[in-house]
Amino acid sequence: MILHTFAKLNLYLHVYPRRQEDGYHPIQSVFQTISLRDTLHISTDYPSGYFQLTCDHMNLPVDERNGITRIFHAYHSHIPFGLSIHLKKRIPIGGGLGGGSSNMAGFLVFLNQRASWGYSVDRLRDMGKSFGADVPFFITGGTALVEGIGEKVAPVPEKGNTDFVLIYPRLSISTVEVYKAFDHGIGFRQDERLSFNGIEEDYLGKNDLKGPAFQLYPELVLFEKRLLNQGISKVYMSGSGSTLFFPCENAQTAQDWTKKLAPLFKNCDIISVSSCSCSTLFEKRKSARNIV
Repeated sequence: MILHTFAKLNLYLHVYPRRQEDGYHPIQSVFQTISLRDTLHISTDYPSGYFQLTCDHMNLPVDERNGITRIFHAYHSHIPFGLSIHLKKRIPIGGGLGGGSSNMAGFLVFLNQRASWGYSVDRLRDMGKSFGADVPFFITGGTALVEGIGEKVAPVPEKGNTDFVLIYPRLSISTVEVYKAFDHGIGFRQDERLSFNGIEEDYLGKNDLKGPAFQLYPELVLFEKRLLNQGISKVYMSGSGSTLFFPCENAQTAQDWTKKLAPLFKNCDIISVSSCSCSTLFEKRKSARNIV
């Protein structure tokens, strides 16, 4: 089985102060899955209890620090087969695109189907939230208003810009450090919260973590200035960074910008993407045993 799991953009992100009782920051955000994706090659032709995870990215751990591994060990008694998984990593690590959460959500959806769990979307989201705040969204993906600490997911109509150019400066940002900077008072305004009706009207906008991230990583400031100097009207940031992005009128325009910017930003990955409605895509393998 081949399993594709897709990245996301935060088209809008409002962050509330840290809760004293548990240390979490509630959010209000519009998430959008995009065509950039990782691929998991999965074989179940192994005895129950067997598990192996490999990855083509040398800096990505495959032990208990990896969410896929944690999910297997948490539910192995409910999985009637062994697993060999090879992860082809294409979503940048530490880029604010949710690649790890997408992998975990896709794996849960796969197990729900392959192990015949028969759980509802709500049940899968409830299972997923213990592994990561973004996992509940990725169970279904698409365009959604995400609130709380990620557990509240409500679909909203896709509209406006559906093609984007991503600029990933190969800089892995510490989400923890960005939130610490946010806690010191950078950028929070309670009155900036949008109503649901307001989000339906226009949801491409601010990111409360952009200010803290730019303060901690001045390289991002320089990248934004260089992009604006190229004639791009506005530059956005996804999640806690480091991926910057801007919308385009159509796919061809996004591809044209990618070709133009690539030689100017040689220390960045420049990627044209489109929004998509799914979070997981299955394909049958020609050979189930050999993981390549």
